[in-house]
Amino acid sequence: MDPAGNQAQNIGVNCYKFCVKIIGYYQFSNQPVNMAARHNSFMITDNGKYYLFFHQRFTNRGEYHEVRVRQQFLNEDNWLVTAV
Repeated sequence: MDPAGNQAQNIGVNCYKFCVKIIGYYQFSNQPVNMAARHNSFMITDNGKYYLFFHQRFTNRGEYHEVRVRQQFLNEDNWLVTAV
């Protein structure tokens, strides 16, 4: 079930309506836009910390990308949120 209460099983082509966005485009002041966070993996450490691994592109570097790791935290509703 997603945060809006929608059941996500057997949704077929309408999968875009049921999800939790774990990371999106963002930009800090005087920095290139961090975009296209894709092909992610997730890890929970032995001490219970959550991490998201992915590669990311940038507006000023064409198709060049870098591997990123971001820690994740549980919010008050027990949904994962990703630190940027």
